[in-house]
Amino acid sequence: MDKYLKANEAAEKLGVSVRSFYDLVKAGKIPRYRITPRTVRYAESDLNQYIRQTAEYAYKPVKQKRKTAVHHGDGSAYRPGDILV
Repeated sequence: MDKYLKANEAAEKLGVSVRSFYDLVKAGKIPRYRITPRTVRYAESDLNQYIRQTAEYAYKPVKQKRKTAVHHGDGSAYRPGDILV
């Protein structure tokens, strides 16, 4: 059976502020469950799924541009950041 958490508990599990957590809920990224007319809870399984989805996105490798040397007419070459004397 799924465990249901309060907003502050769910925010702590995700490592975000309560305000940021409510923003995620408002954006539809995390579903909410209304237990009574005044009580809302969040399923731990939904939070775990959100963590998995964001972790997959966060750890995708990013291609970086390769630094190239700048060649001058006199045959010298340097890379940006080299100290020229």
